[in-house]
Amino acid sequence: MVTTKIWLSALFSLLLLSVSIIQQTRGIQCYDCNSFEEEACDSIASNAVRPITCAPGIESCLKVKQVAPFHPDPVLNKTSKARILRSCGKVPLSEFGEGCIERVGTQKVSMTYCICTGDMCNLARPQSQSRFGLVSSLVTTLLLFSYQL
Repeated sequence: MVTTKIWLSALFSLLLLSVSIIQQTRGIQCYDCNSFEEEACDSIASNAVRPITCAPGIESCLKVKQVAPFHPDPVLNKTSKARILRSCGKVPLSEFGEGCIERVGTQKVSMTYCICTGDMCNLARPQSQSRFGLVSSLVTTLLLFSYQL
């Protein structure tokens, strides 16, 4: 009985690990849009903006919020004070790390840069979904082993 439970726990752990590895090799998925060109990019509440699969080697997603007194665009007939940009993260995590930083640039343009590592994580503030999944599966496995022995 105990041997069967240990076997099942090991099989479950192996399954979770292989799913995690497969997810990492296929490439991270990120939203890729600009709220100035697509209003749906502002909140991504609808299915109007679809995530893309980033190029191999890209390990993060990026969300940038710009707040500035932008000039009106006569072609698009738009003026806005805030713009949201979402894309695949092209800056290596080793240089920046995960999280958000705020900067104020020329002409008082406020920029918030957020980098995250989970699929479609550039929807809102970053949350490390992939790390959460890995840690929770390890904790579950350890709990299963501790109750079986």
